[in-house]
Amino acid sequence: MSKSNAVSEQWLREVTTPLGQSRVPCRQCGLNDLCDTLEPSPDDRSFVQRGRLGSGQLLFSAGEPFHGVYAVTSGAIKTYAALDNDQEQVVDFHFPGDTVGLDAVDRGAYTYAARALSETLVCRIDVANVHVTDERFREFQSEMIRAMGEQLRHEQSLSILLRKQNAEQRIATFLLSLAGPSVWAGAQSVDLKLPMSRKDIANYLGVAVETLCRLFKRLQDEGLISSQGRQVGLLNIPALSALARPAERKAAEACAL
Repeated sequence: MSKSNAVSEQWLREVTTPLGQSRVPCRQCGLNDLCDTLEPSPDDRSFVQRGRLGSGQLLFSAGEPFHGVYAVTSGAIKTYAALDNDQEQVVDFHFPGDTVGLDAVDRGAYTYAARALSETLVCRIDVANVHVTDERFREFQSEMIRAMGEQLRHEQSLSILLRKQNAEQRIATFLLSLAGPSVWAGAQSVDLKLPMSRKDIANYLGVAVETLCRLFKRLQDEGLISSQGRQVGLLNIPALSALARPAERKAAEACAL
């Protein structure tokens, strides 16, 4: 077994859902490899600034000068754009291990605002002012490109999600994404406590709040989920997966014939 596969399997055993951890360890953080390239000596991460946000507290505003890339180590953050008439467009939700603020590296200012959805712990790296030895500069650049590429792939996947799936499929896909490695590890069901409101979910998925609530009720009536406030249980993950990805289900059924 390769080292990377061993690490992945250990990760799957340790993680239940991205919402179910009190604090993510460094090895599961999206900035861990970047930190490794910046360490002046083993186990010295004094260049990392740690902070705590209360629920609803702003991490940074759109247009604010760039002062570092953040990693969420506990809690949840939403990034959003302010629109006319005091409206918001939710851009993304960030959970333990995710990075926030990478889009500001090249332009020197944050594109979106970021706000904590619950009590949240973050780590900040001021990549504009870090000192990297010449022999590790190329590795540092590679890690920055990798992190940015990962974020770009996520945004592209979201774009496809919103354009190609109907509302019910979007909701199923979103709930499965919150279940995280529990789904990949073959779990049949999982319980979630959502940090975001129904309004934020609807905004993010591009559906009306009324439509979201109606489809939640339908999924509940069909026995796929249970829903009580922000407590949501995914009762039948295989069925939700089939709903979210009908093309894959049809291909599997065709192969079985």
